[in-house]
Amino acid sequence: SVHACPASAPTSHLSPGKMANEKHHRTIIHIDIDCFWAAVAMKEEPDLKSKPLGIQRKHVIATCNYVARQRGVKKMQHLKECLKVCPELITRPRKDMEEYRKISMKILNVVQEEINSTVERQGLDEFYLDVTEKLAREDKRESHHRHSKHRHIGSVCGSEHLYACGCGCTERLRRGSVIASRLRKAIEKKTGFSTSGGIGCSKMAAKLAGSLHKPNQQTTMLPNFLSEFIKSLPVTALPGCGQAISEILAEKFGINLVNELREKLSLKELVAAFGGRTGVSLFQTARGIDVRPVKKSLQRVKTMTAVDTFRSCKCKMELRSHMRRLLTLQILPRIDARYKSCGELPTLIRLTVRENDRRVSAMSKKHSRQVTVSSSIFMERNQISSDVDVSSSSAGNTTEEDLKSNSDARNKLILDVLFRLLGKILSPKRTSFNLTGLCMEFGRFGGRKKRLLHLSSSPSTLFKYFKRKLAVPPSITSTKQESSQCRQNARRRKKAEINEKEIEDMFA
Repeated sequence: SVHACPASAPTSHLSPGKMANEKHHRTIIHIDIDCFWAAVAMKEEPDLKSKPLGIQRKHVIATCNYVARQRGVKKMQHLKECLKVCPELITRPRKDMEEYRKISMKILNVVQEEINSTVERQGLDEFYLDVTEKLAREDKRESHHRHSKHRHIGSVCGSEHLYACGCGCTERLRRGSVIASRLRKAIEKKTGFSTSGGIGCSKMAAKLAGSLHKPNQQTTMLPNFLSEFIKSLPVTALPGCGQAISEILAEKFGINLVNELREKLSLKELVAAFGGRTGVSLFQTARGIDVRPVKKSLQRVKTMTAVDTFRSCKCKMELRSHMRRLLTLQILPRIDARYKSCGELPTLIRLTVRENDRRVSAMSKKHSRQVTVSSSIFMERNQISSDVDVSSSSAGNTTEEDLKSNSDARNKLILDVLFRLLGKILSPKRTSFNLTGLCMEFGRFGGRKKRLLHLSSSPSTLFKYFKRKLAVPPSITSTKQESSQCRQNARRRKKAEINEKEIEDMFA
């Protein structure tokens, strides 16, 4: 019999084994594209498949293929160290991120075509699929005996005899492995990329299973074995436990492994140390419980990110030049394209820097700050004009110099916001710093409502509006006679709009 206790409210008196038995009704598949950046390069140059290949980003090997990994090359390793370990290493520069995004979207489309289920894209090269409802639909159409003939495809983590469960999850996972195998073959056939897969009853179980056997393989994690499997793993293997939380656990409580987290800290202590949401999540995941749902991914991304790394940056002016380059080359073109396609602009800016201070610690630390802003700071003069119903032809008479000056003004505003965030990260009292990484994120996109505003409105209204939008049209500098005429036209236009509205209401 299966113990019944809601996973959303775990109790500290339950043992890890019992708690791991709670929720087995879901079947989750995790798909990971093998060495994605290197795979793109190998697809363009097939001769590189049998040779050690590294994707270089400045002085670092960002990723490498499995031939290079077998010879000792590691991801995010300095190029000189990689060449010492593997002198025959071949390097290729990292492509523009927009190309990787297009390839990732093609693979997402293939996954959605093949599997009529909820699909969540994680990053560019990982996908979660919830096939629970798909299996339920198959149960209605076909008999259970037909499904029982299927065997697990790929490896199985845990023994079916030692970790047997009477809820039917083993059979559902077996059928899930068949779906995962069919999907991986379809992806390789249509896109040319090999993938690794994991099958489990939760997102954590599926991801951990998929990381066990790579490349081009798949593994099934039995739910009753998950609690035993994660005991010896570092706490960073738990979802939501990043560098900051792991450092607090190690320094304050002396906890590095999942088993130590189980034994040393109760639910009450975790909530007191990290808050309700994080504390409960750590307590659950340390016992093999992960109730996170698979959320359907939209075709449009939620955040736009630009990342830059460097050996050392100790000057704020140098850091500002890095920010300006990322902003003009990577972020703003994507924001403008999204605004033209669907009328959405970001309202959240987040800045993350990686600091490497050898005097304090041998490891680098990440610091992050964010702020909510008005979407208008991302708009240029030509975008403002299209967002406003303008009746005068003078609004369209913009020269290249005007566009360039407005673009520079927009860049300056956004850079000022980023520098204010940097000031919160690096306190004014600090006289020196050493940054090795920079990440800018722009998110919380929303649509802009079209504003009915005419150039025949009062000059004061127009001046305030366009000053707030970073640009002042030349028609503002008009004579008193023209201003009086503008006010008369505004009153006539307002009266006409009211009459039109009354007529519409009559026929509504």
